[in-house]
Amino acid sequence: MNKLREILSATILPLLLASTLSAAPGLTINYDHFDFGLVPRNSTVMTGFWLHSTGEDTLKISEIKTGCSCVLAPLERKEIAPGDSLFLQLTWEMKNKVSKVGKYPYIYTNAQDDPFRVYMDGVVMRDPDSAPVAYSTPYVLELARVGEKLIDSLEFDLTNKFEHDLMAEVTSPQPLNCNLVLPEILPAFGSAKGYIKVKPGLTEEEFKTSFTLRFTDPESTTLTIPVRFRIIGGGN
Repeated sequence: MNKLREILSATILPLLLASTLSAAPGLTINYDHFDFGLVPRNSTVMTGFWLHSTGEDTLKISEIKTGCSCVLAPLERKEIAPGDSLFLQLTWEMKNKVSKVGKYPYIYTNAQDDPFRVYMDGVVMRDPDSAPVAYSTPYVLELARVGEKLIDSLEFDLTNKFEHDLMAEVTSPQPLNCNLVLPEILPAFGSAKGYIKVKPGLTEEEFKTSFTLRFTDPESTTLTIPVRFRIIGGGN
């Protein structure tokens, strides 16, 4: 009987330990770097990263440290079930300083002792129309409710300073509050119109957002266009 117990212990205990170890939480961030490219100064820009729970146990996020109050990282929940994902939205308030900028938030979880990191970079410009390849007019898309008047849509110009036609693709998450239409082609040394409109039912509260474009020039120039909706005075 004692011999049988020894055999069972030698067989079952390792299996139990292996089962316990395999039930650890895990976090995978497929893309952990975002480049805002050229950004107007004193603007608010947004991006985000998908956090994938890839372990066998629930992933728990204990804290996110952004490094300064200029970067906000609200979470709708702090636990992610195995196989599920959570979108981490980051809002970055750019300052007046004209320079290269970077922020690298830390994500603390129960998946490992060391924090995970995501990376955000950009170049704050004083005069976006001095960009060598392309720029937007206006630099910031301003929408508003002014008293009873609603300005919920706007055309904007994308100007191509390059010698060849360009195309633009959105590399950021699409603005949640707005529908965006881009021109198919930006003609060489010419302009084309884009269009943005606040989604129905989302004009009762102010918001700030942005979208980031990457152009098809040899340098893959990247440009971020801030969007703001304001409520001025009384309304309905």
